[in-house]
Amino acid sequence: MYRNWVKSKVPLKFIILLSILALSGSIYIETSRQRVEYHDIPTQLEAARTMRLAMEAIYQARINQGVDFNLELDPNRTGLIGKEFTPTTTTLGNLEAKRTSTNPDFAALFVKYFNQLGLEKGNIIAIGGSSSFPGSILAALSAARAMELEPLFILSLGSSMYGANLPEFNFLDMLEVLNKQEIIPYQPIGVSLGGQNDTGAGFEDEEILLDIAKSSPYPLIYNEELQLTLQERFDYYQSSAASSIKTFINIGGSSANIGKTSAYLNLPTGLNRSLDPGFIQEEQGVLFEFAEMNIPTIHILNIRELAQRNGIAIDPVPLPQPGVSDVYYQVEYQTQLIILIIALILLLTIFIIKRYR
Repeated sequence: MYRNWVKSKVPLKFIILLSILALSGSIYIETSRQRVEYHDIPTQLEAARTMRLAMEAIYQARINQGVDFNLELDPNRTGLIGKEFTPTTTTLGNLEAKRTSTNPDFAALFVKYFNQLGLEKGNIIAIGGSSSFPGSILAALSAARAMELEPLFILSLGSSMYGANLPEFNFLDMLEVLNKQEIIPYQPIGVSLGGQNDTGAGFEDEEILLDIAKSSPYPLIYNEELQLTLQERFDYYQSSAASSIKTFINIGGSSANIGKTSAYLNLPTGLNRSLDPGFIQEEQGVLFEFAEMNIPTIHILNIRELAQRNGIAIDPVPLPQPGVSDVYYQVEYQTQLIILIIALILLLTIFIIKRYR
């Protein structure tokens, strides 16, 4: 089949000129962009340095207490990396993700998230943290301290592989070290066992977790039915808050926080100001309860993706110094230049249309 082609009235030279102008403008705009410091970089640096100091204290306490330490697993000596399997290990875990989450640059990322939400001194945030990612919990708490926020924190004691899964040096022990040294002043408002249905099911020795929980000064949240646990957690947050909760942060894969449905698999990692109604289902977890109330959520689970998206190094040895990574910077373009190039293209296009229509 033949087609009838209509020859353009516009001379080829003008088409080439427009193409060159558009291509040259795009290249020039891209090469002239500037990497400038994030406007709140002092707070970012404070948060990152607090997290770094916290890990130094935890590592030293672990060594002083004679707790087994493996330099191959934890080459940066953070003290946060556990063993492959222990009696309090819940599921499989990725060593690279656990080590990446110990990067203090994540504390700087939390500062960015909190700024994007417009949080101010004294604002209340809710955190549901799994011991699987002690680094991420420290990052959130370090950022909260730097910004003088008030975190309401519920800790799941169980941990996947390489998390805070040492019964003799669990995350509560780490937090006690940080409280005594006044590095991190926050304490949980409650603890749970974690694992399947948040009841400790699936552990090699559930009694060890129960003993840890009962010997702590914090209320134990325990119900055979997950829905009762979800409601109890939610009530703890609400009753402990002196004012409105500004955001909920989920760290890890606790069923109490993200539910038992597959909805969390498609939940975007990072800051979510709102969630599509399609995510909301039965047995949905505390995160979705807050989302239904139009409270922004921060979901921390896919560590590699989160790091790549925000310019944070993956599994670095040694850990970078605060202030070097892209998370402390933002890219700015020359707005006037962009407007000028667009205007030139539009003017030339209008001229061509008027002359050759």
